[in-house]
Amino acid sequence: IALEAVAEINHCYPNLISEQHSFITWTSDLDEDLDILRKDFLYSHYFNPYKHLNMWRYDSSVRVSRLESDLREDASSGDHNGFIVYAHLGHAIHQIQDATVPAHVVPVAHWLDDGFEVYSFTGDISSGLSCRDLAHPKNLKHAPDPNTILVNTAKKTLARLAAIHLKILRNNKPEFVSGDAFWTESSNNDFGHYGVLGNHYGRSSFAENGVHYALPNASKFYAGFKQQQMKLAVRASVRALFWFLVHHRAMSTPLTISARAAN
Repeated sequence: IALEAVAEINHCYPNLISEQHSFITWTSDLDEDLDILRKDFLYSHYFNPYKHLNMWRYDSSVRVSRLESDLREDASSGDHNGFIVYAHLGHAIHQIQDATVPAHVVPVAHWLDDGFEVYSFTGDISSGLSCRDLAHPKNLKHAPDPNTILVNTAKKTLARLAAIHLKILRNNKPEFVSGDAFWTESSNNDFGHYGVLGNHYGRSSFAENGVHYALPNASKFYAGFKQQQMKLAVRASVRALFWFLVHHRAMSTPLTISARAAN
């Protein structure tokens, strides 16, 4: 996802992000996920845009806000290309990418066996943003900051969950369910839990609590919903990279690189 976002930025603004800086962005994105001490004892990767979650760690918005502050300091010092800049960007976009994952925004406490996170999709994950979209004067002057991108992305994730209308068979009897059949939000500020279908994303037939479930259109649904999630993650990452590398640069110094006219 991070490398796709970098490639899309470089398509519109050729050579804006060097190969070395691309590597730093990617590895920093990974590091944000793999640093267990920071993840488990300081900054969680959970965030719900409509409630303050009951937990002793900070949620993603605090981490992104602090990284945004670091990036603003980088910009004010005139540093748009230092190692630390791309490290900050990589850490920030990982948190934003996690806002596209249902278990992170509902949220549901999960581990490495979460069905959605381990589900593999290898098709097209492009953002759908054209160079004209990015180069529009409105975006150059008023690009949303990372925390706004985080909030908007999390809201879109919850809206997509609510919009699911999936046919299932419960003990061979047909019915329709929405996203809360997989991830059920709490009615207060507590974490939610896996729904009636349990942690079985990716499976077409299974038993949960003594009930047999079958999903007639499982493969199409699973691949489609995962693809939407990954595309949203790329789109949010592109916007976050654009906010700093193009928007701030345009605001502080004349922009010497022009976006391609092509899509």
